[in-house]
Amino acid sequence: MENYQTKKNVFKLIIALLILFSMSMMIPYTRSLMVTKIYKEINKRNSILTKEDIVFDIPSGKDTKKKDWYHQVIWFHDSGGFSEYMNRDLDMTVLYSYGTFDSFFGTSCYFNDRSPFYGAFYGGYAVRDMREPSTPFGFDSNGMIIASEIESIPLYDQKYLVLPALGCHQNKVFLTRDHKIRENVNYAGYEEWIRIDSKIKTNGPAHKRAGFHRGYLQYGMPLEPSEKTTEDFSPEWFYGRMYVRYFEEYQITICLYVISKDKKTIDACDKELLSKTTISKK
Repeated sequence: MENYQTKKNVFKLIIALLILFSMSMMIPYTRSLMVTKIYKEINKRNSILTKEDIVFDIPSGKDTKKKDWYHQVIWFHDSGGFSEYMNRDLDMTVLYSYGTFDSFFGTSCYFNDRSPFYGAFYGGYAVRDMREPSTPFGFDSNGMIIASEIESIPLYDQKYLVLPALGCHQNKVFLTRDHKIRENVNYAGYEEWIRIDSKIKTNGPAHKRAGFHRGYLQYGMPLEPSEKTTEDFSPEWFYGRMYVRYFEEYQITICLYVISKDKKTIDACDKELLSKTTISKK
């Protein structure tokens, strides 16, 4: 009898947990946290950074004590798409975060074209040439930066990862101009970074929902453009900043980046989050 009662209690507990989980998944912000946490751990496990005990830690929005960025920095390990795009055997891991949700039942301000976090991201890239590990990706034999290779990383990320996940498969744009390059920059505990400030024209994420796309699991449901004359995924000019350095001891090129329509948002993210990145060996 006691055994039967124990089994009955366990069954009730399982049912209660399933109900609680189902209710949590109906709340957009909670669903996003759950999905991105699982997604992050799977991709982190597959990354060469984890396999070689390399720490690449970028603070998340919860560290600023402000309602600005999402409270997780998510990992994505590219499974060959970037290699195919570059026609080169490359291993790439992407770390990223975006604007936080406006409420538990709302959506990310990433979709709000009246927010400074509209279409905004920050994070990092880690790239290694697997065929020739001692050949720095993005640099020539004299250690000079190859701008086209570095630019190919965010271009591929935006046009072939981010936008398709939102349902944008046509008229994808990624153009850069007005590059300002500073060399020998001290940053994140290391010397000899190269800082690149640019203007970037790419598609904004505001669009009318038509079906369901996997990107909604992390960003929430989309918002339509605030102006009736603006089309879905309308190209906009953004500001971009990137710090690039080849870590010879790890044979990996690291890029730290932030993109936003608002310069103050770029500067704040740079100072409060990106600059506090940790890159080391366990």
